[in-house]
Amino acid sequence: MAAQFKNSSFFYTCKENYFLSILPADPQSRNKDGYKALVKIARTYFSADLYEPIAQYLTEGRYLVKLWSAYLTLEYGSPDSELRESCIEAIESTLSKSAHELSAEQNEFFQAYLQKSLKTA
Repeated sequence: MAAQFKNSSFFYTCKENYFLSILPADPQSRNKDGYKALVKIARTYFSADLYEPIAQYLTEGRYLVKLWSAYLTLEYGSPDSELRESCIEAIESTLSKSAHELSAEQNEFFQAYLQKSLKTA
């Protein structure tokens, strides 16, 4: 049975994903409803050039919300240089403080992702 996503808010969808083990860089998660729901929410804001509603979560430590916010902003948005740097810092912070919540594959993915992001800065 597919999970029901009752709330369309970014925070609550991150929370639901957390408990369903749907992670930002997990290839198996990309086809799950929770992953698609977060991408849809983020793209809706980004297409209207509204970054603040997602960027406000770059300081949220629970449920990997900070990681989702940073990753989706970099992957699907066109952030200015200041926001881009904040996203990179949020990913670095998550890897240093919350690495235990991520699989080895997720940690490796984000380490490589950071290297790539820093090269294109």
